[in-house]
Amino acid sequence: MLQIRFKLQNGSFLIGALVLATIVGVAVLATTTLVVTQGQAEQIFVNERKAFYAAETGIEYALGVLKDSSDWREGVSKDSLGDIEFSVSLEDKNTSPSLGDTVLVTSIGYKGSIQRSIQVYLTQPGGGPDTDYLVLAGNDIDFSKGKAVVNGNLHANKKVKIGSKYTINGEVTTAPPTIDLPTVDWDFFKNEAIAAGQYVAGDIEFESGKEYSGVWYATGEAKIKDNNVVINGTIVAENNVELKKNNEKITAPAHYPAILTKTDLKVEKNNAEINGLIYCQNLEIKKNNMVINGALVVTNTIKNEKNNTEMNFEPSYLTKIAGLTFSSKGGGNSGPPQVARWRISK
Repeated sequence: MLQIRFKLQNGSFLIGALVLATIVGVAVLATTTLVVTQGQAEQIFVNERKAFYAAETGIEYALGVLKDSSDWREGVSKDSLGDIEFSVSLEDKNTSPSLGDTVLVTSIGYKGSIQRSIQVYLTQPGGGPDTDYLVLAGNDIDFSKGKAVVNGNLHANKKVKIGSKYTINGEVTTAPPTIDLPTVDWDFFKNEAIAAGQYVAGDIEFESGKEYSGVWYATGEAKIKDNNVVINGTIVAENNVELKKNNEKITAPAHYPAILTKTDLKVEKNNAEINGLIYCQNLEIKKNNMVINGALVVTNTIKNEKNNTEMNFEPSYLTKIAGLTFSSKGGGNSGPPQVARWRISK
């Protein structure tokens, strides 16, 4: 009986040792697994921070380039910075019309398989309008007759006459100093019209019921001969531009002028509306209810002779206008891009 008890005691000791070894092994394995898991989590956290830093670097790079070149839209396919990478893309109203005057910059940072994204919305990346003047006249502004509401600044390098029936909401100045007028690259517009099949050697007559867009160039005159003509484009003429009927509406495309003529613009009927920049030698408003939203550059004289004329300085039509070079820029052109808002996404 004593021998059997001894054997049982030895067996119990062996079982206990095995149980203890198993417990210790499980604890060691759990501890090792925990250490490895914690190490992996720490590495993931470090990589996430590095990816975010890379995305921030891409945004800073984009803002720097845009400050020097507001038209930059190429972006960056991928660039390295030590052991991290970033890519940058830009969108504006040409790719996403809903953006309006906003530029969306998206920067993605990469560290291994981890990436982080930052988006920044910028406003007025190219600064303000190309001109601060609603009316800029090489010689005279003659508002001695008729009646009008004028919302914007006026400047004439010679004389300004304003009658009692005018409401001027802006500054009125004359030389000195003399303000240089913008120059027009006429060949630029000619080539645009040729490429679009809209170049005419002679006169152009615009008719109702037809769609007009892009640049239209005439070596002679450009005439609107019907009522209710709508033009969503640019009219360029080496001779006069004549609005001869009622209810004409001309709206400039983005970054293009509305009307350019080497001679005169004549408004001869009622209810004309022009949205955009007008450049001409003389402007004569001879009928009622003329509305201009944008700006006027006349190398000689602007003359209003009728009632209910309305002129509004509208910057949205006056930023980075193609084919024109302004020696006197608008007030905001030198400013850096302004951050409107930003967001972070994974």
